[in-house]
Amino acid sequence: MRLVKVLIYSGLLSPIIAYPLIFSAIINAKTFSWRSNALSDLGIASPWNNPLVPFLFNTGLILAGIFFSLFALGFTLSREKLLGKAGGVLLLLDAISSTFIGIFPEDIPQWHFFFSVMFFSILPIAMMTLTAEFYVNMRDVNLALVSIILAISVIIIWSMPWRNIGVTGVALPEFLSSLCGSIWLYSVIWSLRRKLK
Repeated sequence: MRLVKVLIYSGLLSPIIAYPLIFSAIINAKTFSWRSNALSDLGIASPWNNPLVPFLFNTGLILAGIFFSLFALGFTLSREKLLGKAGGVLLLLDAISSTFIGIFPEDIPQWHFFFSVMFFSILPIAMMTLTAEFYVNMRDVNLALVSIILAISVIIIWSMPWRNIGVTGVALPEFLSSLCGSIWLYSVIWSLRRKLK
């Protein structure tokens, strides 16, 4: 149980590491635009003429993915029912894909695209799967409600007609959907804290 506790709490570090490094990359990418760029554009040096930008961005993704993976592993080990374990495995796949987005930046397009789609697609599926786990097996109605709201929010974010409001890049939906994932992550850890004592 002590190992599981350490693994789950390590998830707290994922957003704490990711967002400062990503925003540091944005600050150093002088021409970055929330309207026309993807966050993944920060993963390569050529548009910015600054090697610090991809270093900050890719390091943030890789480290955040590692700590998210540790959380997902701990969560999976803590679940007794098949539904919870299935959701945990989905989380682990999602976390691994986040790491590989940083390992394979945009200048390795096939792999980068694969892991990017994987990350943003699996996230709401994992949330919805675990909504059932939280409600049926954990009897945690509040966490189930938070999970389904955030999962639907991610789907809505990616379904919005961004181009109609002048947003041609995907940086905004990428950031907003990752923010939903971070809120969900902290909500789960907060809910599990009593069971981890």
